[in-house]
Amino acid sequence: MRTLVKVAAGAALLLALAGCGGSTAGFSALTEKDATAVELPAHIEVEHVAPGSVRLLAERDDHSFYVANALPGGVCLIYANRQHDSSWLAGCTLAEPRQFSPTEPSPLEISGSGINAKLAVDGYDASKDLADGWEQLHPNLLVRGL
Repeated sequence: MRTLVKVAAGAALLLALAGCGGSTAGFSALTEKDATAVELPAHIEVEHVAPGSVRLLAERDDHSFYVANALPGGVCLIYANRQHDSSWLAGCTLAEPRQFSPTEPSPLEISGSGINAKLAVDGYDASKDLADGWEQLHPNLLVRGL
């Protein structure tokens, strides 16, 4: 009987520890019910973007930042300069968002033309990035160089 109690207690402990992992990190910009899908500018073609998943994260002056689900899984970050069709950047990670952690650095960063942008998972503590000169234009977006 004692062995059964120890096994049951061990199983209960494992279940409790498994529950302590917290919720998985993701990007609320992609999951908010009221977030409306948008179309990327016609001159931007990103290979891995899932149809109907593009969301506008933020706009500042002539700069637009988008996020989208990637195929077969993962996420894409896209930057466009509305004044210059040739000035755009895109990057995708094929890792599922549930693998990202709010305590780890951003899972995806793009840079070019003096602009740096990176995604931040929900709950990410951006205080170090902000101290290093980044701006948080959206809870899921950090930008430098605007």
